[in-house]
Formats: sequence, structure tokens, C-alpha cells
Amino acid sequence: TPFDREDIHALACTLDDVVDLIDAAADRIPTYKIKEVTPGARLLTKLILHCSEIIVRAVSQLSKPQNILEYCEQLTQIEKEADRIKGECIADLFENSLDHPIEVIKWKEIYEVLEATTDKCEDVSDVMQAVVLKAA
Repeated sequence: TPFDREDIHALACTLDDVVDLIDAAADRIPTYKIKEVTPGARLLTKLILHCSEIIVRAVSQLSKPQNILEYCEQLTQIEKEADRIKGECIADLFENSLDHPIEVIKWKEIYEVLEATTDKCEDVSDVMQAVVLKAA
């Protein structure tokens, strides 16, 4: 393999972190007895799915560094969009749900975990860039 063991390990660990955060977000739905998912949560999960698809394509092409930087830029843009959506969702919670403080707490945490997942996807991007640049 043209990559260092340490680089492969770093990538595997960061990918595992993404999966752990997806699992953490999914676990909160039954734990918090969420009956209906909000439009904001649906948007964030769609962004996570898009990140996952990009990561799959990027990892499969690690030996072709010319494509990796484009994938990494896409992941960065998605993470920025997730930041924006999370901010809007939390602002909406505090504006429209103060009559239900427990719901505010539940959804704020769910939004934060979903957005943290996109942060971790961007970390995968950083590791892939480092791997490719090191191998170049």
C-alpha cells in the first residue's frame, strides 16, 4: 500500500467517529420518545447522507489524488451548510417552542449531534488531504 499505517489508522479512526455520531443521533430518537422528526433534522440527515456518499467515493479513489481535493471541498461546503441549518433550527426552537422546554432540550441536543457528525465528516476530509499530500 502506498500509505503509511499511521495514516490508514487515522482515517479508520475518524471514519469510526462518524459512524459513532450517526449512531448517537439515531439512538436519541427512541430514547427521547420522538414521535415526529422535524424538517431541520431531516435536512441535516440528508446532508450527512450526502457526506457519506462523498466519503465512499473519495476513499475508493485515494490512490487518485487529483480527485480527492474536490471531494474534500464538497465536504467542507456541506459542513458549512450544516452549521447554518443547525443555527436556524436552534433559533427556531427558542423562538417557537419555549412553552415546551423539555422538547427544546431534546431537539437542541439532536441538532448538535447531527451537526457534529458533519464536523467529523470534515475531519475525514482533513485526514484524506493529509494522506494524499504526504503520498504525493
